[in-house]
Amino acid sequence: MDTVRRLERIVQARNTELAQTEESIRTQALEAEQLRSHAREVERIKAQRDDALLAESQLRKHFEDAQKLRTAESSELSKLRERVKHLSDETTRSQRRVNELMTESADKEVRIVQLSKARAQDLEDKEGLNVALQSKQQELELIKRKLGVRGTAGATPAPSRMQRGSYSRRESIASSTALETPLTRAVVNKDFPEFTPSESAMSISSHSFASTPLQTSSRANIYGGTTEIAITSTPSTVKPTRRAPDLIPPRSSLRIASVSHRASSSVSLLRGVHFAAHGSETDDSDATLQAAWT
Repeated sequence: MDTVRRLERIVQARNTELAQTEESIRTQALEAEQLRSHAREVERIKAQRDDALLAESQLRKHFEDAQKLRTAESSELSKLRERVKHLSDETTRSQRRVNELMTESADKEVRIVQLSKARAQDLEDKEGLNVALQSKQQELELIKRKLGVRGTAGATPAPSRMQRGSYSRRESIASSTALETPLTRAVVNKDFPEFTPSESAMSISSHSFASTPLQTSSRANIYGGTTEIAITSTPSTVKPTRRAPDLIPPRSSLRIASVSHRASSSVSLLRGVHFAAHGSETDDSDATLQAAWT
């Protein structure tokens, strides 16, 4: 009996131990399953971490690229702003220059109009002078035909001393008479601002001698100076070339405004052209010219 009881107690103890062992096995199995799930979770987290690190590196790279691009764009923007400012200043200067050029162009157009009007007035005055010159030449030819004075086509012979003096007097008388021809006010103001008797006398007397194509004369005045005159006459332009000291005494009574005494001017003009007549001039005509001078 004791042995059976002892065996029963042993069997019960063994059953209790077996139940505890089974319970611990189940517990360990659950713990193992939990560990495996934890390991899987850790692996998943590690994979996510690696992905996050990779994404972070990519994002960091993109950020650095964006930072560099922003820096380059900022530099380019500053350059563009400077260029815009420079172009604005250049546009302002160009506009100012255009305004100045337009003003200058308007002034030049006004100046051109004024010069055109002045040129038209000069041409009109020139035509008037040509008409006056032609009328005077025709008048001179008529007077020469009437009184039988003829011109010489070549160089005059060498005059004597008395003839040289008479030529100087005749030239002065012709100058004083030719100055009595009325001129237009514009021509007087333009061509004769200050009247000089000697130069005007030579210029206007040369107008009277322009009836022949070419006349040259070399004579001496009463004061011993030699006067050389080369006259080439055309109806429009008469430009005498004179080389000599003008020693004829000036006369204050010569003025452009005197337009009277037409008859006496015609006779004196004829006497002034007397240097183109025949070379054998007499002392009587010299005395007559001396009387006309005084």
